[in-house]
Amino acid sequence: MLEPRLILVNLLIKLGVAAALSSALVRSKEFKSLLFREQRETRHKIYLALWMAIPIALGVWIRFSAKSFLAGDLSLETTLLLGVIGGRLSGGVGGALLSLPAALHGEWAGMPLNVLAGIVAGQLRRVAPEQEDIWSFSPFIDLSLYRWIRRNLPRPRVFDWQIAFFVTIVGLRFLQTEIWRFWPNSIFSLESPGLWVQGGTWNGYLVESAIYLTVIMVVGTELKIFNSVRIQIKLEEQERLLLQARMAALQNQINPHFLFNTLNSCARKWNSSTIIWTSKSYALDGTSSRSSRISIRRLWKPWFPACCCSRWSKTASSTAFLPRSKGAALRYAAV
Repeated sequence: MLEPRLILVNLLIKLGVAAALSSALVRSKEFKSLLFREQRETRHKIYLALWMAIPIALGVWIRFSAKSFLAGDLSLETTLLLGVIGGRLSGGVGGALLSLPAALHGEWAGMPLNVLAGIVAGQLRRVAPEQEDIWSFSPFIDLSLYRWIRRNLPRPRVFDWQIAFFVTIVGLRFLQTEIWRFWPNSIFSLESPGLWVQGGTWNGYLVESAIYLTVIMVVGTELKIFNSVRIQIKLEEQERLLLQARMAALQNQINPHFLFNTLNSCARKWNSSTIIWTSKSYALDGTSSRSSRISIRRLWKPWFPACCCSRWSKTASSTAFLPRSKGAALRYAAV
């Protein structure tokens, strides 16, 4: 066992390692596509487990090479994270991969514990009322209790997902402690030395509480980092949709002005030459000629008394181009 001060130092390093690894992983586009995918196929779940399990498995391997570096072992926390994000398959596969280096060095009990943790976390994901409950998990139990009380005051409900996830993390960490207590060489576990002396000491209980709190903090910190990137991606998507909506609104404003200017130009040249309207000239906005003729007739009905034929021509005259309401005498002849 380590001294209490060394345990606390390793706990701080563990938090830093978890934050650094999650920040490095979330920079990859492929990892983000796997992490934030709404519906995952089997291969996606396996890929997600490989992405997260391989770096942590290297940390477990380093623990055997450098005996003083115990903070690199994040196998239990990563298995819980994989299960709650990717489901039971990702949690089980990731737990087995994370425990493989330890199993090769004789720590046989770590693999069944991690596989169980991944499956339990994956089952919790299935019973979550909303996906936002997963991403909004907070390591601060006092805030979670406060939110739970506020939600249950107007409409009481027995099950709260975040409280259940918190209890699951504590329960699995306690199971790891008990396995280490009965079979010390079968599993790795940071434990306070003052807790197992006769009667225990106050300092030992404080250090043990810090160990349990660190497990919760690691899971919550990684979820918060992933959630911040997820929110940023959603904001960028909303900005893109807003820009598309603005461009579409601007285009809808420009199209009538373009039609007005085109017809106004034709009106200016009406007296100087014979204008023949063909089916192609009506398709100003990319629609069919029939729908374009109907639209033009509706918009310019005061100016055009008839636009129903495919071709029309107007004989040149000196008559001014006036609305029908003023009784302009226009002569049309179908070609």
